[in-house]
This record gives sequence, structure tokens and C-alpha cells, in this order.
Amino acid sequence: MRLGLASAGAALLVIATGTAAADHPVRVARANSTTSAFQIHYGGTDPNGVASYGFVAADDGGGQHVLRVLAPTNPAPGVPHNFLYVLPVEPEVGTTYGDGLETMRNLDAQNRYNLTIIEPSFTTDPWYADNPTNRSVRYESFLTKDLVPWVTHNLASPATTSSHHERNWLIGFSKSGLGAQDLLLRHPGVFAVAAAWDFPATMSSFDQFGPSSVASYGTNANFQAKYRLTRHFVAARRAPFVKHKRIWIGGGKDFLKDVSAYDVLLRSLDIRHTTAKPRLTAHRWDSGWVPGALKSLALESAAL
Repeated sequence: MRLGLASAGAALLVIATGTAAADHPVRVARANSTTSAFQIHYGGTDPNGVASYGFVAADDGGGQHVLRVLAPTNPAPGVPHNFLYVLPVEPEVGTTYGDGLETMRNLDAQNRYNLTIIEPSFTTDPWYADNPTNRSVRYESFLTKDLVPWVTHNLASPATTSSHHERNWLIGFSKSGLGAQDLLLRHPGVFAVAAAWDFPATMSSFDQFGPSSVASYGTNANFQAKYRLTRHFVAARRAPFVKHKRIWIGGGKDFLKDVSAYDVLLRSLDIRHTTAKPRLTAHRWDSGWVPGALKSLALESAAL
């Protein structure tokens, strides 16, 4: 099976990137932001509207990485603004399994769903866990303690009103699909909804996928206690997910049995969710599963 494996802050300058709801521009941060653990600076925007930021984070390898951001330019009328975190499956900006942000852009997701789309990058294969033996591989902490607060502070839409709190969506597949489920279940107050396609939901040990998963989880004890999707783990976190649908899952040709088993687990715990029909297509971002996932995330988010 394949798993998507490849080998306080300065002032904010705002630029208009189009017209959001109620004719307010979505903001793009163009100034540096620096803390002891997280440093980020604006690098430029390409002809397709994708802004790039260089960042250094102590819990993401400590070296220089790229954060890509795509803001809406002509959002659908009446659609509230939210954030979509595209979780890569490869280190840095690898595209062996497609380009997540480009897949969203080609679908015009930023405008159809009024999303500011964020795609970070990572030193190693990202499983979205904190490694207790290596403080520079703490990707769960990076997302929840560094990146999400920065995005919330700097990229919020001025069109947002007190009646709508901008929500954080997650989307991933393979290892990042597993990561999306862990992040949502462990941080239901940070992330509103998550879509996960063709992912190893029944993964049973930290070394099941060799050095890649070992580097992220660090120890089997850490994986078993904090990230393995066992019945006990999910049941202990079910309360926020029994009233509203907040989870979309779909199976592909690599992990169809895993996703089917996870569907059975969620149903047995009365956790509301959407399970898509299997898509026995390529294990990639651009193999056709993303449109259904986005549509479901939008419906689920709106119903919260």
C-alpha cells in the first residue's frame, strides 16, 4: 500500500485581494511577525493569487519553510468566510501525490466557498503528531499553537460579523487524512470540520509505515495513547460530534477497508458523519475526491 510518502509581531499591512461579502476585502498579512518560537514574513504573491510566506518554527524542524495562502477574490454572495487548512502528505512542497492547494485553486474553492486556503510545509513526512523525543517534530503543536493563532489574527475577513465566527476546516488524505481526524478529535474547539480520504484508520503501531511514522510519533506509547483511532480513544472524544455532522470520510483503493472499519466505529458510537461512496482512483489530491469533500464540509460548517 502506498501512503503518500516521498523519499510580538510587527504592524499589519493590508492589501485588497478582491471583494468579499458585503464588499469588504479579505486581508493578506504583508508584514513580519516574530515570537520566540515562530517567525514569519511575507515573500510575495504569484500571478494566480497565491501568497507565499517564509517561516521558521521551533516545533517544525527549526529551518526555513514555506506557507502558501490563497484568499478569495470574488466570493459567492452570502457565503460566510472561513479558513481551510490543506494538510500536505509530503515534506516541504513535494508534489509526487499532487498539489493540494493547486487542486483547490483549480476548483475555485476559495471563491465558491469563500475560503482563505492555507497550506503549511514540514521538515519530514507530516503525520500531525507531537514527537516526545524530538522537540523539533511537534507538528500538532505547530498547527494549533503557532499557525492557527497567526492566521486568525492576521487573515480574518473584515466582513465577519458577530453573528459568524470564522471556522477552521481541515482536509487531507492518506497520512494527512489520519492527521485530520486526530486534530479534529483532539481539538474540537479549534477545528470545526474535517474531511479525510483514503487514510490508514486502523493503523495499529507507530512503526507500521517505517521510519516515516516513527519520526513523527517517536514512541509506540505516544502513538497508542494520543493518536491511534481505537474505540476507546474515539469514544472518549465523542461528545462534540453526536449532535452535528463534523466529519467527512471516503475510501479509495489503498485504504478502503480501513475507512470502512472507521465508518462502522463512528456509527457504533452514534457519531454523526458523512461517508462518501468509494472512489477507486489514484491516491492523489487531484483524483476527483476533493469536490465532494468540500461540498460536505460547507454543509456541515453551515449547520453548526
